[in-house]
Amino acid sequence: MSYPYAADHPNTGKIDETQSTPALPELLQETPSLDVKGDVAVVNPVRVYNLPSRLGVSRSYGLTEAVPLPLLGADPRRAKAVLIGRAPSGSASIGFFIGGKDDVRALNAAIWPYGVPCPITHGEQVYVMPEGSTLAAGHMISVIAENWAD
Repeated sequence: MSYPYAADHPNTGKIDETQSTPALPELLQETPSLDVKGDVAVVNPVRVYNLPSRLGVSRSYGLTEAVPLPLLGADPRRAKAVLIGRAPSGSASIGFFIGGKDDVRALNAAIWPYGVPCPITHGEQVYVMPEGSTLAAGHMISVIAENWAD
């Protein structure tokens, strides 16, 4: 039977329940716990869909002390995050330290300049600390994180 218009087809507007969002172990590419015997051959191409990210955290923090601030916790569901720092006008500070807690505390972490977006594309814990020994009120860091779709 032919349908002159696509909207007339009986399957129009129906959702294919077999195409669901992958589970967390599949996203993490973990080896399944089942012991599979035998060879597996891929016969057809694998279909891949880019799913929209979900909003994780979006907030700003004041940097008031020269101590490492745990800005982002370890999260395997985090797709990406963007950090943006701001120093008060007239401040001599050029940026903030970013990295692991021990590297930030020892001043061995990377220095990222204020006003430049810093992309984070991993799921590990991230610490920040303002560069410079004199801190005036107004040092801020904002974070916008996105998680993988569920």
